[in-house]
Amino acid sequence: MSSNDYYCALCGSTFSNYHIAEKPHSAGLRQAFRSSQAKKQALNPARDEGEGSVQESPTREVEDDVPVENDEMYTYDPSIISREDAKWVYDLQCLGINTATEVPMKGFVSNISHQSTYGMIEVHDHDDEDIFASDYFSAYHDTTNSGKKVYPFHPNCWDLFKIAFEYYSTGEKPVSAVYWFPSLEAASNLDKALLFDVMSRHGNNQLRRLSGIDYGEPDPPNQARWVARPGEELFLADPTRAREPNKAMIAEKWSSMPSINCRPSTYPPQEIQKIDPFSRLPYELLSMILSELEASSLIGLFSASPHVHRVVSDIPLFWLEAMRSSMPWFFEMQEFLDTFSKDRTIKSGADLDLNRLRLLCLWANHITTPRVGMTGTFMGIANRRRIWGICRQLIDKYTSIISVRRL
Repeated sequence: MSSNDYYCALCGSTFSNYHIAEKPHSAGLRQAFRSSQAKKQALNPARDEGEGSVQESPTREVEDDVPVENDEMYTYDPSIISREDAKWVYDLQCLGINTATEVPMKGFVSNISHQSTYGMIEVHDHDDEDIFASDYFSAYHDTTNSGKKVYPFHPNCWDLFKIAFEYYSTGEKPVSAVYWFPSLEAASNLDKALLFDVMSRHGNNQLRRLSGIDYGEPDPPNQARWVARPGEELFLADPTRAREPNKAMIAEKWSSMPSINCRPSTYPPQEIQKIDPFSRLPYELLSMILSELEASSLIGLFSASPHVHRVVSDIPLFWLEAMRSSMPWFFEMQEFLDTFSKDRTIKSGADLDLNRLRLLCLWANHITTPRVGMTGTFMGIANRRRIWGICRQLIDKYTSIISVRRL
């Protein structure tokens, strides 16, 4: 363990799971947590916890009359996340650059490496044959002025980055096998030196994680030492685990959803044109806007705009395609939708299955929204959703540089 912790560049989380308590949290701490959530909700009545609200951790606000054991104040609850579940955070890889090569410089990604002291990382193997088989590098900041600076991340987070890069660089949905077993070809066209440059623009003055990058809500701790706040077990949830249980729960939820008709908008077309600015947009432009929206924004617009409500209701497979485009990180849902498409032939927008798809979209957005106090099977997918958002920020910066270079 180093004198100061450094965190994953792709998720912002720690590289150790020793913060998990030996026994489940006491009733006092759980009561304090519920109290802090209730107070936060009272201050933000328009936002519930299913929409990504940031709830206060009980370590930040504890009632004076609530008995809480001191040794559990800054720990995670083992009944929510076990050390076995969180062992993935110990693994570390890093992105570096070989400054010994001639221009253009060559980037490399290490194999499993190890933390050393004072922000150093011991790298044993990597994909650059020109670098010694074992060497020490500095995390985030070149403390020795030797040019040996690297950006650390968990292997699971790196796999997600490669999948996201493949998805956004090709514009096509990856095949199911790539979701879970990234092949050697996945992200083969990634310029590691350029990615290193992107991270360097956000890491020169930061010893712990990238600066200027939104790590999502809840925001991971960024102190000199990792602070384990009860209710934030999400940060240790493996984003690549529990595929089959999640698929089974999606199928179970689908089968239990009611078959109800979704009533079309009752506004006359003339009135819609007066009150709804979206009615003035060409269909092609509106379709482009809808395809770019996150699921939560899409659902909100569907409810708020009579014109969007009417247009969407006339598109037979709108909600199926909406989930495909707005939830690329929800691999289990993508597989379910593929199966759904093969098993059903839907020809009418009035088909009851389409309305159930809308309900499924609402449910999927809710249960995968990262939030404080999250527990259960979908905690890992919520963390995956958060990490995917971080990866996309870096990919967008990467592709913008590529676009400028091509001018």
